[in-house]
Amino acid sequence: MVPEGAATPTALLGFVRLAAYLARPGAWGAQSRTLVVDSGTGATAVGLALGAALAGAPWTVHGVMLAGPREYYDAQQRALAAAFCEAYLPGGALCQRAMSELPGLPVAAVLGVRMRGVYCDHEQPAC
Repeated sequence: MVPEGAATPTALLGFVRLAAYLARPGAWGAQSRTLVVDSGTGATAVGLALGAALAGAPWTVHGVMLAGPREYYDAQQRALAAAFCEAYLPGGALCQRAMSELPGLPVAAVLGVRMRGVYCDHEQPAC
């Protein structure tokens, strides 16, 4: 069972697998992409960024911050990436490099305000 917010290594594995699927030829392949996702816990953004890095996909992930300040998301990125690496890639070179270079993973936090599940019109260009 994955808890609400999906901020667990198991949930990140799902996002990593999604990125691997999208990065294959016939889907998005090796094309440069910018992904924008809303971020409560940051798990979606971190999982997709890890997946892109593992797949060698030239993607940038923007997490629209909905639940806290930039410091919260920076800490979440480090903690989630470390937990994922420990659970699924212990000693892996990519994880070692990512952990030493954080915030080197391609996650950029963007300030966002959400009202009743819909972004205000004036905020969409910022994403």
